[in-house]
Amino acid sequence: MKIRIPPLPTGEEFAGRTAVVTGGSSGLGLHLAATLAGFGAEVFFCGRNAEAGRKAEEATGPRGHFVRCDLAHPGETAAFVKRAGAQRPTSATCCAIRRCSFC
Repeated sequence: MKIRIPPLPTGEEFAGRTAVVTGGSSGLGLHLAATLAGFGAEVFFCGRNAEAGRKAEEATGPRGHFVRCDLAHPGETAAFVKRAGAQRPTSATCCAIRRCSFC
């Protein structure tokens, strides 16, 4: 059985774009948010811990935008999506698990 491994995206693919990352205040989500911001994307990311989120926002620099949000609560999720959606995201990612179209 042959496994097809897709190529990794390049930084140029994200420059000037807006991305949404859930779980971005720690772990893989934080690494992904910081990487995308480093590539030149505006990155909106959420997490439940406000203190960790503020630290993560500092780590991602001026292109990182933390929104405190517990995705288990529909109202909080809607507010996060509304804030990020105002920037017309072109990429959405869930905890570094997959890339998908947004909008």
